[in-house]
Amino acid sequence: MTFDQLDQIDERLDNPPKLWTPKGVQGDLDPDECIAEKQVKGIVEEKDFRTGDYGEHPVVIVVRPDKSRVRILGYGTVLGNRLRGVEVGDAVGIKYLGTRPSNTAGMKPYDNYDVVVLRDGRPVGAATKPTSVNKAAQENAFDPETVELLADAIAEATVPNEQPPL
Repeated sequence: MTFDQLDQIDERLDNPPKLWTPKGVQGDLDPDECIAEKQVKGIVEEKDFRTGDYGEHPVVIVVRPDKSRVRILGYGTVLGNRLRGVEVGDAVGIKYLGTRPSNTAGMKPYDNYDVVVLRDGRPVGAATKPTSVNKAAQENAFDPETVELLADAIAEATVPNEQPPL
């Protein structure tokens, strides 16, 4: 351990991450502990998975250009799937696109997101695609154009699990 690492610990303790709430601060959340913006970007500092009432979801902490830290909860199918391929050190941008009606009759609307990932300065398309599509692409089951079409169709048709208030 070096003194630089101790400084990093102090920085993290003094600058806890705020929760990203792209739909605004809801419920009994403290507005001072939230980032209520439609878009967030930064460098991935931590990635973990949590399990709750609705299954496992990724939790990512990014450091923004102003050095503030933001916790992003990958609740819901669309955002959860798109954050699964993100790695520590990646540059990531996430934009909330709003609630979309389901293409499947009788299904609930879903929250849609655009996720852009750069790794070593290059776009990482697979990091933003659902796992099932990534697996098919890795096994060369489909050509790249077909994989893109499938990924977009899955993202539009998938309905996220209903999430409890934070």
